[in-house]
Formats: sequence, structure tokens, C-alpha cells
Amino acid sequence: MFSVVIAAAALALAPSAPASPAPTAAPLREIVFKYSYDRKVERSVAEFGAPNLNVGTTNAYAGTITVDVMEVDSANMILVSVTDAARVTNGDKPIVGQVVVVPDGSLRIVGGDYDDTIETILPYMATNYFGDHPLQEGSEWIVLSPPSDKSQTTTKYTVSNVTADTATITSVTTAKGSDVAGTLSIETKVVYKASLLVPLSLDIVVIRSGSTSSSGDPSTQDATTHYHFDRVSDSRDSAGKG
Repeated sequence: MFSVVIAAAALALAPSAPASPAPTAAPLREIVFKYSYDRKVERSVAEFGAPNLNVGTTNAYAGTITVDVMEVDSANMILVSVTDAARVTNGDKPIVGQVVVVPDGSLRIVGGDYDDTIETILPYMATNYFGDHPLQEGSEWIVLSPPSDKSQTTTKYTVSNVTADTATITSVTTAKGSDVAGTLSIETKVVYKASLLVPLSLDIVVIRSGSTSSSGDPSTQDATTHYHFDRVSDSRDSAGKG
């Protein structure tokens, strides 16, 4: 267990007293990313005796994510406090959560709130996200998700543009199975600084296409979702950006 959890439990069991609030521990490291999110959906409906009806929607916003590393335990589990402050028009408050980043990149939400953006960037800060695969020029490998009753994904990774301390890792994920309507692909490109376990930039593009039927009229729908992240500061890196 993390010591912060133990400390919280001890505090809950201690007798109440009119003491001053305990100071918040300073983070071991603070990383700030700026990001953008863009989703476009296009739908075409075929109506008998009339031209196809084409409609589209877009949803776009941008913001910053601040990741405060609070603790790292002996098993390389990382406890972070993360804040997502999106520049949205509805004036929502920032989303703040506490998350444990497991070495393989899986996440455990232990407090507060979270959203898709937080879940997208945090896995890349895990201590063993790329496993034992060498981040050397030209390296390639394929990862299959555990098969389920309905679907399975296949991801192919390729390493390029290797420098003294960075590498570019691209991946393409495809899915197939009875619960995957139409086609689904996920294209990812990350410029990764392995010595500090941090992405300098990250692009993820999700493309989904499929056919549906509404009131007997066939239709097709194409949806493209694009996340883009840039690291803008890092207390552990004098270079900070890039």
C-alpha cells in the first residue's frame, strides 16, 4: 500500500483534535501537457427516390493536463494526482483525480474523477509500457489482445527516428469480432523519451466506419477522433519542452 493511503487511514482512526490542517506533500515531479481533441462524424442516409441526405457533426476543444507524481513504490507503481483543465465554453471546473499507474500501463482510479483524456495520456508514463521490446531503429512487434467471446484487437508497433534519448513509436490497431460493427482502426504516433518515461508528443487517431439502417433506410457513418498532446514543462527535465 502507498504510504499516503496508510497515513490517511491512521488519521481516520486518531482522536479528533482542533489541529491545523496537515500540509500537502509536494510532488516528486510535475509534468504539464497541452492537448486538443477533435471528433468529426459524417452520416449519409439513402432515401428511396431522393438524393442521399448527408449530415455531419463536429466536437472540438483544448486544454491542459497537469500530472503530479506523488509517490513511487518498490513495485514501480506510480501514484499521481492529475488535473484536466479544458478550455470549454460551459465553464466546468477542472477534473481532478488520483490514479495509480501500473508498470504495464493499466490504470487504477483511487480517488476523485477522471475522463477519456486522462485515460489516454497516463499509460505512457508507466515504467514498463513497451515491455521488453527494444526501442531501436527498425524494431517491430505485434501484440494481440486476450481473445474474448466477441472480439480481439491486433496492434503492430514500429520504431523509427531513434536519437540519443528519444524514439518515435507508431502503432496501428485493428479490431475484429461479432461486436465490431463495420471497421475500426486506431493509429498512434508517440515521440518518447525513455530515460524519463514520458511522451514528448502523442497523436492518436481513431477511425470507425459502419453501416446502419434507420426506419428501413440504409445509412453509413464515418467517425474520426483525434487526440494530440505536447509536453510543455517537466520539473525533471531541464529541457522541459520537447
